Amino acid sequence: FAQLKLLTLVLLLGCSPLHAEPTPEQTAPAPEFHNTAKGATIGAGFQMGSFGISFPGQISLETTGIKSYEDRKYLLQWNASGGVIGGYGGSELPGDYYLGTHFNAAGEGGIRLRPTNNWSPYVAGSGQITGSATGLLGTPIGTYATINDVKGIVGITGMAAARFNLGASYLNPRHSLLFTGFVQEAFRAPQSLATGNAFTEVGIHAQYDATQSLAIMFEALYGKSLPSTDAVFGATNQATHLEAVLTVRKMFTNGWWIGLDGKVTEETNKTTYDGSPITYSTSGPASPSIGLSLGVPIK
Repeated sequence: FAQLKLLTLVLLLGCSPLHAEPTPEQTAPAPEFHNTAKGATIGAGFQMGSFGISFPGQISLETTGIKSYEDRKYLLQWNASGGVIGGYGGSELPGDYYLGTHFNAAGEGGIRLRPTNNWSPYVAGSGQITGSATGLLGTPIGTYATINDVKGIVGITGMAAARFNLGASYLNPRHSLLFTGFVQEAFRAPQSLATGNAFTEVGIHAQYDATQSLAIMFEALYGKSLPSTDAVFGATNQATHLEAVLTVRKMFTNGWWIGLDGKVTEETNKTTYDGSPITYSTSGPASPSIGLSLGVPIK
């Protein structure tokens, strides 16, 4: 009887697995994160600057979003829009009506260095290009300066930037947080392409996304242009650029969304004359703007 018990025990041990096989739930890939919107937008706002005041409006097609790939190792972000822009404004009242087109294209590709953890170091590269071309209604181009100061709301303007980002990412299937510092090279022409400057800029970026529900982004940056020489006056000029941006997007279950966009910029120019200890700094007025938009989904 004792031998029979020993044989039974040996058989049981031989048939029992030393390592439990993983369940299907354990081997399934982690759910990916996404927060996207695509459709037509209509919006209006208010802005101030060297041109005085402006009340812009726009109708655009837009696609925007953030998605993870490969078990949340990679993050891809994009925003692209284009359409018609118009409004009323100028440095004096009564102002002038203007109309034109605008476009924006931005993208970022990032790597989460520890994708199996919710918190991970994050490295990314991104780029952006924007532009607009507008004109006054019923006014010949050559007479703009004699009627009103509309530099900044009328003309051909644009911006292009390439950026390197380094920071931290928190990611699960429903929530995404990004905190990064960045350095970028940017060409900015807020009044006309002919008067644009190239800037080296540093800044901070914070972003929160909830799946098909909410997106919030805040960013602040500071930059300086390369010094330029004015041989006629024996002077060296250098510009600085300050900027802070806040955007909020609230999505609804039917695919519609509303957006709030706020921005403040300020530029300063410093002139130093050869052989003189005197430096002249001219600072333009801070240019705040705010806008509201409504998005209608397009399937």
